[in-house]
Formats: sequence, structure tokens, C-alpha cells
Amino acid sequence: MILASLLASSKYIIVNKDLIQILGLNEAVILGELCSEYTYWSTREQLDNNEYFYSTRENLKNNTGINPHFQRIALKNLEEKGIITTRKKGIPCKTFYKIDEIKVIEYLKKAQIIPKSSDVNEMYNKTLTEETTSQRLDNQQDINEADINNNNINNNKQHTQANELLEEKKEYAKQVKMTETEYNDLINTYGEQTANQLIEQLSLYKQAHGKGYESDYAAIKIWVTKRLKEMEIDTAKYNKLKNTQSNITKTRANFEQREYPPGFFDSLIANNK
Repeated sequence: MILASLLASSKYIIVNKDLIQILGLNEAVILGELCSEYTYWSTREQLDNNEYFYSTRENLKNNTGINPHFQRIALKNLEEKGIITTRKKGIPCKTFYKIDEIKVIEYLKKAQIIPKSSDVNEMYNKTLTEETTSQRLDNQQDINEADINNNNINNNKQHTQANELLEEKKEYAKQVKMTETEYNDLINTYGEQTANQLIEQLSLYKQAHGKGYESDYAAIKIWVTKRLKEMEIDTAKYNKLKNTQSNITKTRANFEQREYPPGFFDSLIANNK
């Protein structure tokens, strides 16, 4: 990581004056320390996902002299500027940091401390080119996937419409027409006798009221669904009434079948004299 070599060292923290004015003193100091820690973990090949490294508030305090309160403020500002990213991981929970090299270089460019011919500048341009190419490829892939999905939807729609056009509707009762597939579905769902009764009922209704439907098959399905709901309500009411009557009957039965001790009725009569 060229940036880490530029800003950090194992023996001291490099803090640029211009970065102090742009980011703030604490932010610039902590950024330099994080770059140093990145170098430490990178040389030992112990980076998480080749970019995240572990650090603690205590470690930052010992190396920078900044207390945890001002650390939180500085780290929050660096995160809001997109310079660093943090994430929690492990038990007990540890904080891992990632430095966004591109963002830091942008701020360094604003501070005018990077020569146009420097390796950092070349790396910056290379990274931007790679990100632009990657983004363009991702966008193209999204477009291709969208085109495939749209083609599949259109093909399915055309296939359905073609099937409807190929299968003609037959008249199964006066003014009641449907395809053979729809008729067979009614039979499979309700049985042949019930299906024919439903078709006949629809025929009589249309003749009596002069009604017309775009799909007689759909009309029957809606009728049946509505009637089933009504039947469910009626059944629930009936069961509730039946349970109530059953409880009353049980109460009466318990009273009639109660066993009385010997002499109970004799004492009852004697008390009434």
C-alpha cells in the first residue's frame, strides 16, 4: 500500500500540515497512526479480507496521546468523509478499520502535496480506471440480465396468448362458453356433477338477467369462492349454536342424574310441613 508508506513509519507518525487544516489535528494524527498499523498488519499478512485491520482505543491512545473521547469524534469525522470504514467482529467484539486510499489521495491532492509524476498519482489514476471499468461491466451485466428477464416475460406472455388463441371456447350450456382446459379444471376441482350444475346455474342466471362475462370460467370460480366463504360463516354460526345447546343439555343432564343421599326427600317433605 503506497499510501501507508507515504504517511506512516514504525517509529513515528507523519502528520501533514495541510491535512491538519483540511481534516483537523486529531483526525490527521489518527489517520497517520492507522496507516502505520495497516503497514504493521500487512507486512505480517494478517489483514482481514486483504483490507481490514484490528486496533483498539487503548492502542490509539498509547500511540497518539489522544483520549477515547476525542478519538470517537475524530474517527466519526473520518468515517463521514469516507476516509475510513469500521466494522465490529468477533466475541468479545473488536473494531476493524479499513482505509479508503482513493479518498485520502483526493484530500492529499487538495492539499497539493502529491507531484503529478509520483507513484501515488499513477496508482490513483490506475485505481480509478479499474473502478470505472468494473462499474461499467457491472452496469452492462445488469442491463443484460434485465433484457433476459424482459425477454422471458414477453415470451411467457406471448406463449399464454398463443395458447388462448389456439384453444377455442366451446358452449357447455346456453350462453356459457369456456375452453376444454377450463372445463376439465372445473371437473377436477369440483367433480363432474357439481361442475355441470355450476355451468347450468350460470346459464340460467345469464338468461334471466341478461348478464355477460368476459370469462364464464372465471365467473364460476368467483361464485364458488364467494359461496364457500358464506358456507364457512354459516358453519361457524351453526357450530357455535350447537355447542351452546350442547352445554345447556349437559347442565340439565347433570342436574337430572345427580345422586341424592338416602332420606333426602323425606327430610325435605318434613321441613315443608
